[in-house]
Amino acid sequence: MTELDDAEVTEQQVMALSGHRTPEAARLYIKRTDAQRIIAARRRRAWVEEERNDDKIQNGRGKAISE
Repeated sequence: MTELDDAEVTEQQVMALSGHRTPEAARLYIKRTDAQRIIAARRRRAWVEEERNDDKIQNGRGKAISE
């Protein structure tokens, strides 16, 4: 189950393969690895930085974007 999660299989696909009826039951068998934690932290940081940059642009403090 952990390897399926590493492969970025959706929760619904994991449930179908494992036979679990609820997401909560399937989650009991998916263990978080250090690699997953690092990837998640990087994605969160990238999202936060993107949001900050979007806020700066909307508030007129960023570079103007021309089409």
